[in-house]
Amino acid sequence: MRATLKSKTLGCLLGVAVGDALGAPVEGMTRQQIHDRYGLVEDYVPERFGAGVWTDDTQLTLALARSLSACGGFDPVDFARRMAAWLPEARGAGLASATAAGRLALGVPWQEAGVESAGCGSAMRAAPLGLFHRRDTPSILADAATSSRCTHTDSRALAMTAALALAVARLLEPEPPEPRDMLGELARAAEPIDARAARAIARLSPLLDGPLEAGLETTGVGGFVMETVPAALLIFAHHAEDLEASVIAAVAAGGDTDSIASMVGALSGAAAGHEAIPARWLEGLDGREEIEAVSADLYRAAEAKEVAHARPNE
Repeated sequence: MRATLKSKTLGCLLGVAVGDALGAPVEGMTRQQIHDRYGLVEDYVPERFGAGVWTDDTQLTLALARSLSACGGFDPVDFARRMAAWLPEARGAGLASATAAGRLALGVPWQEAGVESAGCGSAMRAAPLGLFHRRDTPSILADAATSSRCTHTDSRALAMTAALALAVARLLEPEPPEPRDMLGELARAAEPIDARAARAIARLSPLLDGPLEAGLETTGVGGFVMETVPAALLIFAHHAEDLEASVIAAVAAGGDTDSIASMVGALSGAAAGHEAIPARWLEGLDGREEIEAVSADLYRAAEAKEVAHARPNE
């Protein structure tokens, strides 16, 4: 049975949170270190922030989702205000995001607050743009770039943020594209923004023919956006039909585990819907009701946008 668009929206946001919460306790560890200490991480580990507790990846994803819902579109001024308000409550904040948020809190305009960084902080929160714009590719790409500039101004960050958001949108479709086809489209979309990002995505397709672990050695699994987004796309493509396996593989990869697993969770949740998320992950997830409420608001805002755009010009 196909997941509904409402279920896919919820699945995407819950997927971000479960991937984040599963990956956070082992962030920075190597694949071998994770294996030696935990074996395969298949449930929440009660370390770092606590079992089932998510970090900045989910916090900022929800902040962007709330902004889109409240404004009926992407408003950088509103999002900047939410970024500034997030900083005192940040869990596991990345340096670029925290620096930009600090500048915003001091009153620096959003156009000037961003850091020349190619970290993954803007890409990890990009999923709501794909959920909101759905079939509006130009708006996805434009808003992804603008949203990235609020914190990360490097063109590689802009391009990978756009690619992640566009991938989410494509996976909402009743018949999502095959992974190779989607990777080709993402590379073409990234090309005008940053050719290096486009090449990194295009190189993923041949890696699907080999083992995932070997592919991840090629992409890398660090916090550099040229590693995290390709790694997440590759893991999803290897496990496109199995949300649970995809998220477990993302955590097992090591490196920036919370960001990679949150992106994989977003992609898998958008493809399969919230029904595909294991019950044990949902039951143990901190703040589940908050995420469900944010998802419902975002879904309604996206529906309202489509209705408004469908009306004839008056």
